[in-house]
Amino acid sequence: MGSSFEYMGVAKSLIKEFKYYDHPELAKSLSSFMLMQFLELKWPLPDLITFVPSTLTRKLERGYNQSELLAQEFGKLIAIDVKPLLKKTKSSLSQTYLSSRTRKELQFDLFELRDKDNFADKVILLIDDVCTTGTTLQAAGSALTQGFPKKIYGLTFCHAGE
Repeated sequence: MGSSFEYMGVAKSLIKEFKYYDHPELAKSLSSFMLMQFLELKWPLPDLITFVPSTLTRKLERGYNQSELLAQEFGKLIAIDVKPLLKKTKSSLSQTYLSSRTRKELQFDLFELRDKDNFADKVILLIDDVCTTGTTLQAAGSALTQGFPKKIYGLTFCHAGE
């Protein structure tokens, strides 16, 4: 898992504006920073990019899924297709105000594969906006393993080190 910034200062302000204050246009700039981190990590180019899905309710509230927008912009930068491989199996409450312990106790069956897409033996890049405990990325990664990818990498804009 890699992140461009710690969840503090300007990075924290940017992600809050992007996520909570209706600024989807920030995805382009944020994904550029994510690309810089991706290159620094020297990961192989993925065969496919996907993202952490949100619930329909959350997407309707915001008007967009911030992780999907980041993935789309990142995909444009490296000319790799973005595909929604996952869906939420159940609605979950926002984790914003949950403790680290509570987040880690969340069930890992929050996601499942959308379709029976064939991505066996492919390198998958999973995009999300913020990683706090890693629970969401682990749950999403666990669901992705059911498609037998060669490797899964997780990339976020911010990491809240707890």
